Amino acid sequence: MTALFNFIVAFILAVIGFVLTILFARLIVIQLLPLLKALKITGRSRSRSINKAALRIKKADDYIKNNELKKAALELQKAFLVDLFSSKEVIFKLKEHHQNALSRCLLIAEEQNSRIKNIAELERLLSGRIDLQLLLIRAKESLEQFQNKRKQKGQKTPAWSTKEFSSKINSIQEELNKNRSDLNKALKTLFQTLLAKTPKKDIVYH
Repeated sequence: MTALFNFIVAFILAVIGFVLTILFARLIVIQLLPLLKALKITGRSRSRSINKAALRIKKADDYIKNNELKKAALELQKAFLVDLFSSKEVIFKLKEHHQNALSRCLLIAEEQNSRIKNIAELERLLSGRIDLQLLLIRAKESLEQFQNKRKQKGQKTPAWSTKEFSSKINSIQEELNKNRSDLNKALKTLFQTLLAKTPKKDIVYH
């Protein structure tokens, strides 16, 4: 009789525990859902911006085939993206995208019998921007991992360590800001060469 009673009590407690676990998990999902949706939307938005820029390269290809070189250059002028991206996958796509855009610029210059004098600088700045963005992502991931480990052990994150990580992240962001400024200047020089005989327009690179 006692064994049966103990079994019934254990079963009831197990059911209660299971229900509470489900409810607790549901509450966590509800709390995280807005954040997950935001991240998903951001990721889609970033991917769309690259896809849109890639379409400009395809349109430039059509113009090049028709020997409409100035129109091709104008499309390529809008194809360069210098914003920050938080996804490694998107950043790697960006690297290939810019290589494709630069190759078309070289083709246009060749057809025009002109020369892009700062091509080496452009390649260095674009490549450096990729490296810096990946470095920034890793630095933020390292800080998050360190904080999570301390939290799991029931320990507070030391102020000195947070300051050290923050200092590194700020340093990378400063380098990215300088890179963006230098890159915009280099891109302006590039398209002044390709659009030498057309009215200049101020372009804001995205």
